[in-house]
Amino acid sequence: KVRDNNNLINDFDIKLKEPIHIFQYHKSSISCLTLLKDGRFASGSYDQSIIIYNNINFKPELTIKDHHNGISCLIQLSSGILASCSDVIKLYDIKGKECRVVQTLNFHIKYIFNLIELTNGKLVSCSIDSKIIFYFKDNNKYLQDYYFNPSGYAYLLIQTKENEIL
Repeated sequence: KVRDNNNLINDFDIKLKEPIHIFQYHKSSISCLTLLKDGRFASGSYDQSIIIYNNINFKPELTIKDHHNGISCLIQLSSGILASCSDVIKLYDIKGKECRVVQTLNFHIKYIFNLIELTNGKLVSCSIDSKIIFYFKDNNKYLQDYYFNPSGYAYLLIQTKENEIL
């Protein structure tokens, strides 16, 4: 039994079955997954690669090897751009089996753990360098807006319904 946000109890009938597919395409652990708007999904790995899979037979359609460190976070922005975090943030325009880097954000000085897109379109990232950085979009490029240093490392970010950042 699980309580949802309205404190209602829902029964879920979950039965373990044999796996539909075992993903063995990365050379190291998968660290993040995201569902893409076109129905495909992407995985990021500590092997420094991103794989885009089709949603029919779960086979890789595109492999991106563009980072120099493991991938910690993948999100698809409202614009359709795929964003990945590692030692930098890379923004990719993915069309079918084609991919191109549209921008690299290198404002952090250490490994980046998380990236979110706010409801106002700004991006926010956090890093082991203890910075939380806000970015705004100007002429289709993201620029650093401002940053602050919380005490300790910042690993995760989320935006609340009240537009607060946790």
